[in-house]
Order: sequence, then structure tokens, then C-alpha cells
Amino acid sequence: MDAFISLLLVGLFSTGSGLSSWSCDTGKWLSQPELDEDGIFTAVRGSECIVTSPGGKVLNLDRYLLSRVGHGTTVNEGPIDEIYEGLPGVRYDLSMRLENDGNPMVIRSDVHFATDQKERFIYASQSKDIEASGTAGYLQKITEKVLVVALPENRFQFSLASSIDVAKPWYAPSGTFKTQMEKAFIKNFNSERDERIPHWGEKL
Repeated sequence: MDAFISLLLVGLFSTGSGLSSWSCDTGKWLSQPELDEDGIFTAVRGSECIVTSPGGKVLNLDRYLLSRVGHGTTVNEGPIDEIYEGLPGVRYDLSMRLENDGNPMVIRSDVHFATDQKERFIYASQSKDIEASGTAGYLQKITEKVLVVALPENRFQFSLASSIDVAKPWYAPSGTFKTQMEKAFIKNFNSERDERIPHWGEKL
């Protein structure tokens, strides 16, 4: 199960880099982890980060991420102009292929990029179809959202949120499964955040 969980929060555009002027809080549950009566584990985790980037602009990050669409992903549809949470932007229908213990896994998602080009940028993805075998086959849904807001003194606030829905295997004890999922979710959320923030901060 751990090998599968390690894939859950792999963003489409996360690559480590050496930017040093950034910090994040410890993170918190935005929605408490639950295992419902149907055996579906759900949870939402969030974190706030501050990046210092002299001369940085949210528009630069928007342009960089849009330039990466299609690198490591398949474009099924897009770009489609839209207004997303009050900001002008574009939507793509993207598929990302991963490997889970040697087994192929394809996550198809709606991915949104929106910005006012001055102070706010949003990246958001919501899976709508997941094809996987093995333990990865229990993953039902994954979402990600990053809101970037420009602050005074060359600082930028990154607000991150991720959620997962995972079906419990019939053979797994409920209590043990829930505990393992919580620990794995926190570990991988933090790992993904700590790779993404310095890299994206460098692209501002």
C-alpha cells in the first residue's frame, strides 16, 4: 500500500530545485480523515507557505506551468478558456501515466490555470477517471489546489490543499487501514509540498 500511496500526491509539474528562501507551516487537516460505512477513506490536507522572490510575478509562474503542459502528460482536450473562481484562465483535460510496482496507472484530470496576472494565481486539478491495478486500484479520487497571492516586500503566499478518496480493501482491518492512510497521506503531502514550493517559487 505504501508504494501506491507514494504516487498519490505526485503533481504534474513538481521537480526539486535549490531555492532557499521559503518556509511552510506543519500543515493541518482541512477535513478530518474519515472511513465511512462503505469503506471509503476521505481526507483533505492543507498547508501555508511563504516564498521570497525578488522581482517575482504570478504571471511568470502561470506562463511556466502552461509551457509544461504536455510534458509527461497527454492532452486530451484544451486549452479551453474559462473563468475559474473569479479569475480568467484555461482548462485542460490531461492524462498522466505512472508506474505502481511495475503496474501502469493512468490518472485523467481536469486541470485549471487561472490568474489576474498581477496578484493571484490558481492551479487546480480534479481527477475524473483512474485506471490502475494492484493496490493502486483502490484509489478513487485525488484533487490538488495551489493558490498563490502576491504580498508586499517580494513575498508570495502559497496555500495548498489536497484530498484523496481511497476504498478500503476487504481484507484490511478498518482501524489499521485508517491509521496507515493518515500517516501515508501526511508524509507524502509534505514531501510533495517540499519539492513543489521551491521549484515553483524559482519560476515566479
